[in-house]
Formats: sequence, structure tokens, C-alpha cells
Amino acid sequence: MKDIEKAYIAGFIDGEGCIYACKIKTRNSYTINGKIIIGCTNKEIINKLAQLIGDGTKNVTQHKQKPKWKPMFRLELAQRQGTKLLQKILPYLILKKKQAKLFIELTELKKKSRKWKKYNEKRQEEIVFELKEFNRRGV
Repeated sequence: MKDIEKAYIAGFIDGEGCIYACKIKTRNSYTINGKIIIGCTNKEIINKLAQLIGDGTKNVTQHKQKPKWKPMFRLELAQRQGTKLLQKILPYLILKKKQAKLFIELTELKKKSRKWKKYNEKRQEEIVFELKEFNRRGV
């Protein structure tokens, strides 16, 4: 990926993107899941971003809409794919640089969790809370 393409993607994530993580309950436990979502009313732009990002799990969908709204299209990246992308574009992010660093840290903690059964659960939950605070609407 060229530097100009990295900057282009970073601009979209800064302006139209969402970096988040949530705690999902299962029967006896829970898991933490992260995603990156970029939304836009121009399907061509979303398809171009998906093409630039290339490999991995991507999901381009049309989001639910209200009757007077334009259709919105979303590009969703799973946590591993999102982390790979964020590591490439981190120097180009401005507004969401701190969120990107937290997301990358969360992925690293989750990798260690596979080896050592729930490695540093408390820090993982703190990161989820911090990301929720960044994405919270209102004052």
C-alpha cells in the first residue's frame, strides 16, 4: 500500500469511521470483540476503500435507513484485519490516533489470552470502556 493510499484511508477513518470494542456475554463467560466501521452514502467510495484495504474479512452492507435519508453503505473490518490496517495507517491518523492505539493494545492482549486463559482481563475491560467513551453520543 502506498503512502498516499494510507493517508486516504486514515482520512476516512478519522472523518467517517468508528473504532470500537464491546463485551459479549456467552453462557458461562464473555468475550471481547472489536470492529472498525466506515460509513458513507457513496457506495463507490466504500468499494474503493475495500479494494485498497485488500486482504482479510470485509463486509460491505447497506445500512438501514429512514424514508427521507440517502442509503448509507458500511465497510466493516473484523478485529485482526482492523488491527493490521491501523498499524499501517497509524502515522496518518489525527483524530482517532489514541483510539487506534487502544484497539491495537486490545488485540495484543487478546492474542496473549489464547495462550494464558484470559490474560489481563481487567485491562481489556478498561480498553472497552475507554473506546465506548470516545464513541458516546451527546455531552
